[in-house]
This record gives sequence, C-alpha cells and structure tokens, in this order.
Amino acid sequence: TDDYFPSDDKKLAVRIIRQLERRRGKVVVGMEMVQQPFQNVLDWYVFKATPSKGSDKVLFEKTEWATRWGWEFESYLPVLHYCQQQKIRVLALNVEAEVTARVRNKGLVALSKEERKRLVLDADGFLADCLAPSFPEYADSVLRPSFDAHLKMGMFQDDTASFQKFVENRILWDETMASAAARYLYRNPETLMLGLVGGDHVKTGHGIPARIERILENLGYDNARTASVALNPSWKLYSNSKKLVALDKVESKSSLLSRGSLLPAKVAREEGWGGPPPATHHPFSDIVWFS
Repeated sequence: TDDYFPSDDKKLAVRIIRQLERRRGKVVVGMEMVQQPFQNVLDWYVFKATPSKGSDKVLFEKTEWATRWGWEFESYLPVLHYCQQQKIRVLALNVEAEVTARVRNKGLVALSKEERKRLVLDADGFLADCLAPSFPEYADSVLRPSFDAHLKMGMFQDDTASFQKFVENRILWDETMASAAARYLYRNPETLMLGLVGGDHVKTGHGIPARIERILENLGYDNARTASVALNPSWKLYSNSKKLVALDKVESKSSLLSRGSLLPAKVAREEGWGGPPPATHHPFSDIVWFS
C-alpha cells in the first residue's frame, strides 16, 4: 500500500519487487495511479521506449498524469524505472475519471450495461459484499473519514445523499481495480502481482485484496491468496485506525455465520471446526513494513 507521496516508500517498493522477482520469477506491477484506457502507454514505456527523461515525459503526458492523478510523478519514477529496465509489465488498474465523475454525481445507476460488464467481473459477489453485515461499519470506519476530508476541500455537500454517492464511487473504484487484477491473474496464473495502491483501499475484508480473492474464487481459481503491506505508515495513521478492530470483530462474526450456513453441524464437528476462522485480512494491513 502506498500513501501517494514519499519517494522512500517507492524505493522500498522497488526492493520488494526486486526480491520477489528473484524468488518467484514472473511478476507484474499493478498501479492505481494509471487509468485502464492508458494501458497501451504503459506497454510502450516498459517494452519499447528507450529509458530516458524523454520517455518519462511521454509517459507523464500520455497518461494525463497531472489531471487524472495529480500526485508527484517524480516520486513514482523509482518503480517505473525499475520495471522499464527489467521489462516487468505494469498494469493500469484504475477506472477512468469520466466514469467516476458520473458515479460521484448520480451513483452506480449512472453506469451503462456495457460499463458494468467491463468494470465489474463478479457482479453477484460485488452485490453480496455491499449487503454484508459488516459493510455499514466499514463505510463509517474507512470511507467516512475520507469523505470528511473531501468535504473540507468543497467537493461534496454534507448530506446523506452525497455520502451515499461517495461510497458508491469508492466501492466501484476498488471493485474495478480488483477486477482488473483478478482478470490478469486468472489469465496468467503463474504470475505474482504486486499492486501499488493507497492504504484505505486495502483495509478490512472489504478492501482490494479480499475482493481479488473473492473474484478469483468465484471464477473457480483454487487457493487464491493475497496479502497487504503498509509501507512506512505514520503513527497517527495507525492510531486513527483503532476503531477498525471493532469492525474486524463484525467481519469475523459474519465469516462464522457464513461458514456455519455452508457446513452442517455434524460435518463441522467431524472437520474439527469449533469456532470462527481467523480473519482473512487484518483490518489495517496484513504486514507493516518500515524502511
């Protein structure tokens, strides 16, 4: 997970990519920072362009980085340069801004049938995730603080309808990125993907890692496993996430009920299952890594 700015985090990300590439072989890097329509630009940059400041400039301009992402481009260059030098594919994960602008104003009903099919790989699972008992607490614990920050920037009105549309926009954002990652992994099962995304996008069982596992499992992919790594999180960020512990309890209870409905009591006893399984995903991050 990435906090969108410090270059030290990107250098740490390069170290992780390098070591995993040496140990696992085929690696692909997914980036929230680039929207899916610009995949061809990333492919050109990695596989055809000559490494230079000129190719960096083309990438910056052709992906419309300044208007579509906005965070400092230079801080991402360590990751981009390493992928370019090692010919490691970089995958554009994010939904295009034109779509999120419509959803932000009108909600998910603004999506066309074609857009829903293209962006959401597991529609039934997406709906089930929204209806999960833990979802309201997730929205309040993870999405509400982000909404409040946007309020201060004057991007939304402080009312229930605006918050609902904000939530719909964010879960589409996460589901789209998870779908893009899952689609690639399903077609390339021998590949390990490392996703560079913001910290809020991985929190709890409603974050991108859990979504990827759910999508792949519903596609019949056996033993799909993900893990999130928070890079150099600030103590303030970590301490502000304490209420996620309560959400973790809700998710664990939900998981218990879900498994209980799938396993008859007799079968459960025979399997030796006598309590709730451990949480699949830590409420903050599975791993916290300081450089």
